[in-house]
Amino acid sequence: MEWGVRFHQHLLMHDGRAHNFEQAIVYHGGEAARSRNKFLSLPADDRQALIEFLRTL
Repeated sequence: MEWGVRFHQHLLMHDGRAHNFEQAIVYHGGEAARSRNKFLSLPADDRQALIEFLRTL
């Protein structure tokens, strides 16, 4: 088995309902709502840069 989210980008969140990193971020609420809202308030280029970074993990 390979470790790292880059190998499992199609199985995100505990129930696998997110099919990409952006969905996983947007679907979060509760304690993660503040982080989700900060992500959504970023300029598009910064959001894309964050997604690209996550793909390296």
